[in-house]
Amino acid sequence: MQDNLPICLVVTSDSSKKSYVKQALNRMFYVIDTPDSFSAVDWLKNLNVEVIVLDEKTLDNPLSNLCKHIRKIKGYEKTPILLITNKIKKDFVMRALNAGVTDFIPEPLDENEIYQRIAIALRDKNVNKKLGFVASKLKKAAALSKSTQKLSSRFLMNEQALKEIQKIKKNQEFFSLLMLQIDSFQNIDTQWGDLVAENLSVAIRDLLKRHLRSNDSLFPQGGGRFLIILPKTSSRAAAVMAETILEEIHEKKFFAKNQEFSLTVSIGVAALEKKLSSSKSYEQFDSLLEKVHLCLKEAQKTRDRIVSN
Repeated sequence: MQDNLPICLVVTSDSSKKSYVKQALNRMFYVIDTPDSFSAVDWLKNLNVEVIVLDEKTLDNPLSNLCKHIRKIKGYEKTPILLITNKIKKDFVMRALNAGVTDFIPEPLDENEIYQRIAIALRDKNVNKKLGFVASKLKKAAALSKSTQKLSSRFLMNEQALKEIQKIKKNQEFFSLLMLQIDSFQNIDTQWGDLVAENLSVAIRDLLKRHLRSNDSLFPQGGGRFLIILPKTSSRAAAVMAETILEEIHEKKFFAKNQEFSLTVSIGVAALEKKLSSSKSYEQFDSLLEKVHLCLKEAQKTRDRIVSN
């Protein structure tokens, strides 16, 4: 990311809290939000998140289970976890701390309090140096933040993805996007557990990689969802690739935890068959992301099919 802005992951389904935290950390962090703990774990596995903020009131997973799961992910053994809560009783505080919570953000929320709590939690990490560096260059960082933070807040658009957008713009290429979702993935996780769900997701990821050409890029989005960027690819060519992937998944048997699984996927296809403009490349890309996401949602209504824009 530009200027190495640290990433903060906020787990809440409360839109007002999400907006408040983003405002408090504006231009100091890339704030990524997700409404549920399942997706949060997938984000953590695919990004280098510096600090995690959990909303105790909207967690869909018991606090102790989620925190323990986070601590088991490689690299997150000591990552600060801050809990938004209005519970101050000693027994709750002790349970939260034992579960892995680093500190608490009291309600009602206060912007200065949020930032100060996070700054304290990060005082022993190198990210504090990043914060000082960013603070001295807020004006410079602000322009890119406005262009890219919208992408990062809804989709897993890391530094590599942003470089791909720049490359497409520089080479004046048209391109297409595929967004693929494993059908009933949440049910798989609920019935068989997150290890089986993760193994099946990895199997689909590996299958997709085999279909990629040298210039294509694959970005796992968490929760059994994947985004593929296809430079120099028309809508029709992208749809053919999607059909090939769909057929291969139909024919393949997947294995996890000594069990055999048959999977289906839904795929959205969207193409921008014109050049990205110099001044609005991120906005154009974001618009296409929204289109491919809507196509995927339409495909998911009946599942196991492809919808193109």
